[in-house]
Amino acid sequence: MSASNSLQSYFLSALLAFTTALSAEEADDLGTVTIENSSHFILESSAIGQNFEIDIALPRGYSDSDNAYPVIYVTDGRLYFSIVASNTYILQLAGEIPPSIIVGIGYPGDVIESGTLRQRDLTPTVNNPNSGIPEGGADQFLEFIEDSVKPFVNSNFRTDQNRETLVGHSLGGLFAIYALFDERDLFENYVISSPSIWWGNNSGFEYEEAYAQIHSTLEKRVFISSAELEEMEGDKTQMVTNARILYQNLNRREYPDLSLEYVLFNDETHLSVMAPATIRGLKFVLN
Repeated sequence: MSASNSLQSYFLSALLAFTTALSAEEADDLGTVTIENSSHFILESSAIGQNFEIDIALPRGYSDSDNAYPVIYVTDGRLYFSIVASNTYILQLAGEIPPSIIVGIGYPGDVIESGTLRQRDLTPTVNNPNSGIPEGGADQFLEFIEDSVKPFVNSNFRTDQNRETLVGHSLGGLFAIYALFDERDLFENYVISSPSIWWGNNSGFEYEEAYAQIHSTLEKRVFISSAELEEMEGDKTQMVTNARILYQNLNRREYPDLSLEYVLFNDETHLSVMAPATIRGLKFVLN
């Protein structure tokens, strides 16, 4: 049996033993469920006029070492921090990705309110000026990450600042595209899941084109994905088509130092694809 199969068998055996050890009658309520080795912080952005939730999960063994760790930044922290932290935890244990620090950037309040705020912060342009919802704040949000979030994380935790990854899904994927081609150059790796390139008349393509006009190199690792069931006939958002075009545009540039992959996830929807896209993407960009 291979080492990988032995490790999988160990995890399955341990899970079965734990499951059968407690019956419903024996179980006690021990309090709120938490993510192991995680902390919760509030950071204020005076420029945006907003408090942000910063959730941080440390890798197993962090306190017993002096190592510096890669950092994975996740937009829509209220929605996706726990998904990324829990799904990558076992991957880190199994050695499929290196031990990493997970940082979620989100908002206080409920998910509905977060939806409005994310539309403000993750969009580079105004798409609907009559919506009554603020839009087009991506530049200020990226500045907040540069000036506040990353300094906070780097000063309080042992981070490898040469191995920083941005994970974004949907509007977060559009924001990741904006950050990828921004001159501030804040991340080395990008996991771009189901990007909303359609926003602002396909503005995501404009950032790629503008970058290519003045650069001959893109020293990044970039994973792009979409879900088969998120683009139906007549769908004007063209989630699958646009993601594939972005990949093709980047591929034809022939940047000598760009590592690039595109994956279409069959039988997945816009909502169900985030977890598998993140897992597959992180395995690509971190290895």
